[in-house]
Amino acid sequence: MAESNARERVEGVLLVAELEHRSFGEGKECIMLTLANVSGRIVSSPFWSDRRDLLNGIERGDVVEVRGEMRLYRGRRQLEVTFIRTLPPAEVDWRRLLPSVGDPAPY
Repeated sequence: MAESNARERVEGVLLVAELEHRSFGEGKECIMLTLANVSGRIVSSPFWSDRRDLLNGIERGDVVEVRGEMRLYRGRRQLEVTFIRTLPPAEVDWRRLLPSVGDPAPY
């Protein structure tokens, strides 16, 4: 994703590039998403048990509509997701999600 300042509001359509289950001992588990579009990737802040219901039905490879806020945690950017829902494939403009060299005609 393009560079964003901390605390910047984010709204858009993104690809779920990775969905990772993490454990931190003493039964503390969370899910982290890596979300992507044509300009790059961003990791979500953890979805702890109290927020995990936001991810019901969401899988790696899904295209999602996301709202949230960029935050810094230990010097790294994370997206604090406040809203997420899957989009039907018919509503997806894949050109905005996948890297491309663009129109090859000039080459």
